[in-house]
Amino acid sequence: MEDAHYAYKFMAQYYQCINERNKNALQYLYTDNSRVLWNGVGYEGKERIKALYDALPQNTDFFCQSIDAQAVGNDLLITSSGTVYYANDMSTMKLYSHQIYLAASESPVILVENFRWLSPCKPPKPKPMGGTMGGRGGGYPTKKF
Repeated sequence: MEDAHYAYKFMAQYYQCINERNKNALQYLYTDNSRVLWNGVGYEGKERIKALYDALPQNTDFFCQSIDAQAVGNDLLITSSGTVYYANDMSTMKLYSHQIYLAASESPVILVENFRWLSPCKPPKPKPMGGTMGGRGGGYPTKKF
């Protein structure tokens, strides 16, 4: 429970920095060995990661809808998901998935981060498979034993 509480507080502050246009505060969470994978593009090191956040549109709004935390030894893996939109334009809204691997230290240090936009999916329509099972019908496949 302690990990989940810490993860919630950490992610609330993280997204607040982005939403309130205080992206400079994020640079203190990374080291020269930190790595970020942003929609399939890799960034390594504090300076390159800072440049990534500086390149985001000024009005970026994240709405985190779920957070999960798992201890990995003394470190912490945080997974979150929600919606994000840019430039106050709701038509740019996308779903996202976000994972952060925090090192165990006195102050939070992001070792690895993965951010990915997601596409909404529609479940496929079920297709009849033909045949019967046990003579009851219902479109289940027939298998002879």
